[in-house]
Amino acid sequence: MSGIDTTRAQGATDDSQLAEDRVLEVSHLKKYFPIEKGLLKRVAGYVRAVDDVSFYVKKGEILGLVGESGCGKTTTARMIVRALKPTDGSITIRTPDGVFETADIHGEELKQVRRYVQMVFQDPYASLNPRMRVHEILSEPLINFGYARNEMKDLVDEFLTLVGLDPKYRNRYPHAFSGGQRQRIGIARALILRPSLVIADEPVSALDVSVQAQILNLLKDLQQKLGLSMVFIAHNLSVIAHICDRIAVMYLGRVVELADTNDVFDQPVHPYTRVLISAVPDADPRVPWLDEVPTGEVGDPSANIPGCPFSPRCKFAEPECDNGMPPLKIENIETAGTPHYTACRRSQMFLQKQ
Repeated sequence: MSGIDTTRAQGATDDSQLAEDRVLEVSHLKKYFPIEKGLLKRVAGYVRAVDDVSFYVKKGEILGLVGESGCGKTTTARMIVRALKPTDGSITIRTPDGVFETADIHGEELKQVRRYVQMVFQDPYASLNPRMRVHEILSEPLINFGYARNEMKDLVDEFLTLVGLDPKYRNRYPHAFSGGQRQRIGIARALILRPSLVIADEPVSALDVSVQAQILNLLKDLQQKLGLSMVFIAHNLSVIAHICDRIAVMYLGRVVELADTNDVFDQPVHPYTRVLISAVPDADPRVPWLDEVPTGEVGDPSANIPGCPFSPRCKFAEPECDNGMPPLKIENIETAGTPHYTACRRSQMFLQKQ
């Protein structure tokens, strides 16, 4: 695309094949939205909603994407399910039918992949058709992929039971259910095709706190029973900590820290991660508070920031932080599992404080 820099990040790797234990691999993913001005719709710039994001999801793993609103979490999710076409980068998905590079596929091939990549939406009220009964909502994906009608009733009843709903509710409309029950229906719809990967886009943020815990426990149970692989999106770190195996922290379209969940909370290295953790109150008064408060406002994704996108708000920033985007590199620290990645030139300073 003319006018857009699509060079890949320093230190990034190119894997030609998807590793056997991975269901999803996102590599150097970018999504730029043009800013048009005037009657002639002249392109005056681009909103860099997602700007060189790379991560992977292993079989049976839940990866959490966390960050403030506008950091690119949902845009990344929409590109994975191909509701949006990437500007650049690759999305590789392993399915029972083979390994697919989905960034550029179309038509029947894309439909074949979408059978194995399903989404649970944020709003349980808007994501269900109010004119369809529950059995019709759950049968619709089965019809799209050619299931016989005598199979559908049994599958609908099976998955309603799996998500904790009585199959006798199959003839009711969505308005007869509470928010938590509607989200259970949405989860059943996502799982009924037995996908290889589920994208959960803030599935509990619209629910009451007591119901949130029920849905989180349900997702965790389903992940263990079905061996689900999942990308779980949230802006609440306490929710992420409850359900995710690894965490990718995003800021202004970039991943700034990526590590096992326990490592992120025990050894937060990036200043932005420390800000997010300090915003979550702890019930134990003996736990020390990080007291990390950023300055200024969230950055503009359309601005051409020369260096680290968090440096204008970071109280630890130095002139070197404005000399190009720091690469996502492995930190030399002891971890509980996978390597600890951070995109910060001053990360050693925080490690010395641990």
